[in-house]
Amino acid sequence: MKRYLSLTLLIAVVLVAGLHSLLSAASTVVREHPRLFFRSGAWDNGRGLTLAEIRSRYGREDASVVRGQLNGSLANDALRALILQAYPDSMQASVEAAQRAIAKLSQPIDCNNPTTTQGEVLGYYAMAYDWLHGHPSFNEASKKVARENIATAAQSLIRALGGGSHIFHTRMYGWATGVALAGLALAGEHPDADFFTEYGGDFYQERLFPARALQDGAVHNSFGYGRKYTMWLTGHFISCWHSATAENLWKTIDTEQGGWARKEMLFNIYGRYPDGTYLRFGDSYSLTSDFYTFRAVSERVAAYRDPVCQGFLQKLIEQNAGLVVEKPTAYVYFLNYDPELKSVPIGTLPTRKLFSRDGLGMAVWKSGWEDNGTTVFFKCGNYFGNHGHFDQGHVDIYRRAPLLIDSGHYLTFGGEFRTEYWHRTVAHNTILITDPALPREEGGQRVFSSQSDDTIGKYLANSQAETGDLLEYVERDWFSYAAGDFTAAYPAGRAESVTREVAFVDNRFVVVLDKVRTSRPELTARVLWHCSTFPQRAKEGRRFTVDRQGGRAVATVLLPDKAVVAWVDSFEVGGRKIQPAGKYAAVDGMGVGRFEITDEAPGTDHIFLTVIEVTDVPADPNAWDPPVGEVSVQIEGGAIRIQLDGREFRMRHTGIGLLH
Repeated sequence: MKRYLSLTLLIAVVLVAGLHSLLSAASTVVREHPRLFFRSGAWDNGRGLTLAEIRSRYGREDASVVRGQLNGSLANDALRALILQAYPDSMQASVEAAQRAIAKLSQPIDCNNPTTTQGEVLGYYAMAYDWLHGHPSFNEASKKVARENIATAAQSLIRALGGGSHIFHTRMYGWATGVALAGLALAGEHPDADFFTEYGGDFYQERLFPARALQDGAVHNSFGYGRKYTMWLTGHFISCWHSATAENLWKTIDTEQGGWARKEMLFNIYGRYPDGTYLRFGDSYSLTSDFYTFRAVSERVAAYRDPVCQGFLQKLIEQNAGLVVEKPTAYVYFLNYDPELKSVPIGTLPTRKLFSRDGLGMAVWKSGWEDNGTTVFFKCGNYFGNHGHFDQGHVDIYRRAPLLIDSGHYLTFGGEFRTEYWHRTVAHNTILITDPALPREEGGQRVFSSQSDDTIGKYLANSQAETGDLLEYVERDWFSYAAGDFTAAYPAGRAESVTREVAFVDNRFVVVLDKVRTSRPELTARVLWHCSTFPQRAKEGRRFTVDRQGGRAVATVLLPDKAVVAWVDSFEVGGRKIQPAGKYAAVDGMGVGRFEITDEAPGTDHIFLTVIEVTDVPADPNAWDPPVGEVSVQIEGGAIRIQLDGREFRMRHTGIGLLH
């Protein structure tokens, strides 16, 4: 069940505030250029970015690596032309950059069958038009052509937005951003400019802001799509709206909408592993690049002046030798990164964080911020769109490298590897419920398409998207605990109840307690653990060890008493191997196979308890089954008493909850 009463009240505030503020926005757009992201001089009411500040940043010695990237793309050339226009000895370079940009502005934007990209491109056109407006190379004839190209594309994207949309799909963010920026850039110079401004602004405030508030800093569509599109495009809209109208929606979000934009910075920080890769969930096609992170986080740091997140940006710059932007979007460095802003190390942040409790239900727990630290990720929430996966209850464990993982990789969107394996439950560390009468079937959570909720009201009324609830969440000095119910994720007739309780104890032990009641006794519950490298198995068969790059996970199956721990080779579904093939090449670390834990005891009610000690590989590389922390379990008096190397951790035997 979706627990959204408080959220519904928040969304009502978002809608009312948005309607009031946006109705008059078109008439308050400043008439001087530039006005997108920055202005030529000081702002009338409060701090804002100026062209002089950008030129100062461009000239700094520590910007040399990025300075060399500021060319080639439309936005880069337009900003380069504007920056260099101030220096007589660089005027020729300014003219050449302006001419390249103007030539691109003279070309229509192809909006047939538009994707997110067309919205991005329209935004670039609007930015370039605004930034070049006063450049001597940009004559009135060229401006007229550019205006019509921008307006034509905006009209096309408005039709696309009106023809059916999904408020969690990246296209909506691309298209609405493009339309809004088109209106802000053309204000006072095109008859449809005010309409574009109001349409794009209203679409964000009435539809997309409530969607972002529900996800509360997180994203469902991975650290690929989420960083690159959803977060970044939202930030572009808010920043341009602020500079062009003086209305600070960054502040409104922080004070009236739960601060979801600020939390997006933290989601990027908590979601990044010490080795520079990112948490695996959803269609995570990009797990190694910091480019998307820098541009999403830097825009929010520019707005909120957050010293800890500034420290994170500086860490990215240091670890990437200064090259923290893709060449086509190098301009964001000069718009967003203020090297003089005070910074604080990210080690001052808490090590545990919950995101989107009433939406995605994502918990990230770290042993610390050290390079060899442990990260535990647990998700139990609802389904938001087709770049998400059917993986409620998934647990991911990292130390020095991914150990127990979300297996697979984005090799294709529509091919068999994704549709029959990667986005299904079987590829994740969660629970299958199989039917022996259907041996070729996966036994996973419901597989469905959800791409047509064009308002938050429609999404909240969409019972199909209800797949899980995070019921309890507790943080103490020596443990963190979360309990989720994802019964609703399974097809009718499979499960009466499926719950998972996860705890991270003493920064060392991950306790996973699963309680499954199947709909019929012949159905089999299967707890899955995907291994990043081939494991070693202890003699008694109920313990296995995964080592990778110096990190180690030692999993011990304590319940059920009649547990069967079976190995299944990689990418196998219903006895059939799904070949890891597609448009893109396979990558290292996709997984080598999984353990499936079942209960030989008859009946419908089953309890599974797995304790995973996360540590470092010992000095003796042959010590595959070393002495580990003593772990055991005893059930008495309604309590499950778990001994973790001298520490007792108590959980309820029936229902869910702690006994601490």
